[in-house]
Amino acid sequence: MAGHRAGVRGPAGSGPLNNLIAAAESPRGRHRANYTPGVRAGWPLVGRDEELRFVSKAIANPGGTGGLVLAGAAGVGKTRLAREALSVAQRQGRRCHWIAATASARSVPLGAFAEFATDFGPDPLRRVLEVVGKLVADSAPMTVVVGIDDAHLLDEQSAFVVQQLVQRRAATVVLTHRSGEVAPDAISSLWKDERLPRMDLQPLSTEEVAELLTRVLDGEVEALSAEQLWRYTNGNVLYLRQLTTDEAEAGRLANRSGVWVWDANPDMSPTLLELIESTIGRQSKPVIEVLDIVSLAEPVELPVLLSVASSAAVDTAVERGLIRIDTDAQVARLAHPMFGDARRVRAGPLHLLDLRRGLVESIGRLCEPSPQQTIRRAVLVMDSAEPRDPALLRDGARAALALLDTRLAVRLAHCATQSSGGREADFDYASALAIAGHGRECEREFSRLAASAPSAAEEAQLAVMRAANLGFNLYDPASAEHVLDNAQAVAGSCGLDNAFAAIRSALRAASGQAASAVDLATPLLVSAEVAGMSRMMATWGLVWGLADLGEVARASAAAAEGYALARTTFDASHLRFGLGMGHVTALRLAGEVKQARATAELLWRDAQDEGSHMMSALLMCFAELAAGNLAEAQRWARASVARAKDYSDESPSSREICADFLATALAMAGELDAARQALSERPRRIPDGYRYWHPDRTLAEAWIDAAAGAPSKAARAALTAADEARSLGRPAREVVCLQAAAQFGNPSGAERLAQLTSVVEGPRVTAAAAHAHALAEHDDGGLVEASRRYEEFGDRVAAGDAAAQAAAISRKGGHRGSGLTAAAIAERLARKSGADTPALRACRVESPLTDRQREIISLAAQGLSNHEIAEQLVLSVRTVEGHIFQASQKAGVNTREELIALMNGQPRGFE
Repeated sequence: MAGHRAGVRGPAGSGPLNNLIAAAESPRGRHRANYTPGVRAGWPLVGRDEELRFVSKAIANPGGTGGLVLAGAAGVGKTRLAREALSVAQRQGRRCHWIAATASARSVPLGAFAEFATDFGPDPLRRVLEVVGKLVADSAPMTVVVGIDDAHLLDEQSAFVVQQLVQRRAATVVLTHRSGEVAPDAISSLWKDERLPRMDLQPLSTEEVAELLTRVLDGEVEALSAEQLWRYTNGNVLYLRQLTTDEAEAGRLANRSGVWVWDANPDMSPTLLELIESTIGRQSKPVIEVLDIVSLAEPVELPVLLSVASSAAVDTAVERGLIRIDTDAQVARLAHPMFGDARRVRAGPLHLLDLRRGLVESIGRLCEPSPQQTIRRAVLVMDSAEPRDPALLRDGARAALALLDTRLAVRLAHCATQSSGGREADFDYASALAIAGHGRECEREFSRLAASAPSAAEEAQLAVMRAANLGFNLYDPASAEHVLDNAQAVAGSCGLDNAFAAIRSALRAASGQAASAVDLATPLLVSAEVAGMSRMMATWGLVWGLADLGEVARASAAAAEGYALARTTFDASHLRFGLGMGHVTALRLAGEVKQARATAELLWRDAQDEGSHMMSALLMCFAELAAGNLAEAQRWARASVARAKDYSDESPSSREICADFLATALAMAGELDAARQALSERPRRIPDGYRYWHPDRTLAEAWIDAAAGAPSKAARAALTAADEARSLGRPAREVVCLQAAAQFGNPSGAERLAQLTSVVEGPRVTAAAAHAHALAEHDDGGLVEASRRYEEFGDRVAAGDAAAQAAAISRKGGHRGSGLTAAAIAERLARKSGADTPALRACRVESPLTDRQREIISLAAQGLSNHEIAEQLVLSVRTVEGHIFQASQKAGVNTREELIALMNGQPRGFE
């Protein structure tokens, strides 16, 4: 298992899932007098470096503190840390014992030390001293190390043994103690009287959980999944280990597109339930009822809790570590998130039903109304028996949407439709489906409602909602505009002129009609009458359109107004991520890399559900790709693809966009097979009318061609994409396509880029224009200057390519010094970016061959015939043969195979 420090490994080739299972089944707490290092829990020790240094230091010097106490909640990792410390001590030559106290042995005097105790008469003191003597034998004082696990479970005589070991300084003692448990006086006095220092071990942090799982699973864990696993387990390693084992086995924790993703809907296995119940322990019925109440409606206001439970039971639940009281907020919370699921599984359904009814009434009577209160009451009603209040369920769904909990909003809205909520509930359900990204189901619901619309006004309103779903969940702006046209022809606008214009603005932007989108949106946003969803859609259309037009300053100003609107308008709140797509796109196209990253990071921190996490991860990919941080771009792209697979079951086009950017990041890094795999797995579902991402799709395929050794083919594709962007009036897109062509070695866009410097804002266009011009003029100094410009605004990949091209030109011109300087710049940038592009590869190989000859040989090395190479490069077969013949003469070889081997660095005379 990758990442193990010294643990028990699974069988060879067992894989992450089997490793998880083996780790979960490894023996824990087994009574063992002589401690044997290497037999430990199967997971690596992560996030405990500082604590391990502290413990090791405490027991390293026989004349030191005499040991220490490790305290903490059950499963926090006390035992593992103590064992690791004893393992270190034993490797240093110390004699070590490991004693595990158990509840069953507690009833027997000296039960924990049974194998050291003999029948030595009725004198308990002599028996204790006999055990002490056998533990230390003839060793010098304090040189023996004794580990006591779960010392709170020791019987009185065993506890006295430990006290004597410390008091007499006979041995160094490391003991673990579960927080909240009452220990024998002989044990608790050790830290109360300051004979041993006490360390309270805290749960793992989010980052430490992510690191631990990455090592155990032998693969990266998607950021949202790591955070959800941390929240659910509270960083408790014991719970985390069992939970991940169960969830991986059930397929709910799975590797998708190279990253591990958890769907955050666990089922409690019997083993996990036993672990949690052992922590809860045996409690009285009133205390368990307190736990059940908090489990159903956390956080519970104290007046509500005390209206349905006794204060004595609440106090006991706090003392036993089952719930926590937030005195500032005056609410009760579970001491651990998993207690709630465990109780909901174990508690009787009728008992829970009675508690839900009481809580709904108490919350409504005793608490001030708020979205959170509405959601809690609605969830309690949803999980209750009939009859359910459809009005409360609808209000709960709307409140959940306002807080961006789209999964819950869909559940509540659907429950309202099944509870005689009527047409209004149906409309809320369809709207929730749209916001949650369930495009096809949403279209079915809206179509059904439209077919039975009782008025022209409702028909027009439904047309706006259908158009938004068709355009941005199903990626079909042409069909969306058709729905709007039909509605206006049949029902008129019914006072919804601004709403129709706003949605059309966003649809035009998605169709690649940037100028039309801006023209429609601009007058709407001047009017104070346009508000809410319509204002947000108009802002969306404006920002997306301005991004394509290259007006980045105006796009940023409009986006800022849109973000402010999202914070104050609940029905437009979820649209800020789509707005962010246009804004970050505007910034990356312009070359405003730092602003792109800052904006993406803000939206990432704002993400709440699967859909927004998919989009915000993609935004982070945009920013890192623009900066030329290819490893980070790949990491975020994989996360977005993985989330898109869940989010886009009914809107698979989202996954296609994510896959395009993943493929681009991989191809730029020279990872050809992985890039091809990313594209092969994408669903081809985006209709041709949704042109917004067309250039990115084309450039993804072009970068794959370049990685495959066909830069001239890649350049042709980039130039074709530039022509399409020009025909649609998308100059900022034109710039990135022409820049890519220059990176592939084709400077034919130099004149057009010079023209675009007066049209498109931002530093990218001037750097790209300088790049193409210098490449066309074979100006190595000009290419170094272009490299500097790229690096200045943050595009390390383009900067590296320009420097590499400068080095190649310098060498051909016999300018060795400037060539070495440019090559050094290119290598430095390649190390920072992780890029492996055609320009960089050509720079690294001094060859008498022309670029075209190297390209042909590269394709031949992939197994392509001369005929296939001719088709790829749009050449005649005879021309391909001529290039191979001339290259063979220059290289001094006789066959095609020898030429390929020479280019691949193989020695002459191979067979």
